[in-house]
Amino acid sequence: MKACKHYSYFGKETYLVQSDGNPWNAWLEVWDFNGKLFKSSFETGKFWEYLNHLALNPECREEIGVTETEVRKKLKYLEKEWKGRTE
Repeated sequence: MKACKHYSYFGKETYLVQSDGNPWNAWLEVWDFNGKLFKSSFETGKFWEYLNHLALNPECREEIGVTETEVRKKLKYLEKEWKGRTE
């Protein structure tokens, strides 16, 4: 998922890629202007954090082209996954 200006790094195109393991985690990928990967890091809880940010910020949702309904649906899925793995 493309990052809004608040989650972009180094002024470069940034994406949060949901982890295959625990879906609330994310790989943060920063791409340079030549289309090459500039930086990649694993961020615990970052996908969940970012979705909550988007849920509260309509201008950021508009910037990356997602609706509040889409964001809330993803958050609901993460909450279900979290409860299923922690109970």
